[in-house]
Amino acid sequence: FKLFSRTNYILGHVDAGEDDFTTALRETSEEAGYTENDLVIHKDKAKVLNYEVSYKGKKQDKIVTYWLAELKNEEQDPTLSDEHTEFRWLPKAAAVQLSGYKDFEQMVEHFDSQIKAL
Repeated sequence: FKLFSRTNYILGHVDAGEDDFTTALRETSEEAGYTENDLVIHKDKAKVLNYEVSYKGKKQDKIVTYWLAELKNEEQDPTLSDEHTEFRWLPKAAAVQLSGYKDFEQMVEHFDSQIKAL
C-alpha cells in the first residue's frame, strides 16, 4: 500500500477493549476492505516487530504484531481506504526493496519460511 509518498503495510492503533488480533482484523477491513471471511488466517504464525519511533519529538518503543494470512480468492483486489493512494502485489525481493525497512525485510523472510513449511 502507498501512503502519501512512502510504502507501508496495514497497521493501526489498538482501540479500547480490543486485543491485537481484533485490531488487525479491523485495520485490514478498514484499509483494504478484506474481512476475516475473505482470508485464511494462520493465527499460530505471528511475527512481532519491536522498533523505536519518534512522536512529537519523543522516542517511543513500538510493538507491532502481524499474522500470516492468504486470500481465499486470489483475484480479489483490495478496496483502498482514503489513507492509501495505490497498491501492488509484488514478489518478495521487490517488496523488501521498495519498503527499505530492515524489520520489514525480516518479517518477509520469516513469513516466507512459514509459507514454505505449510
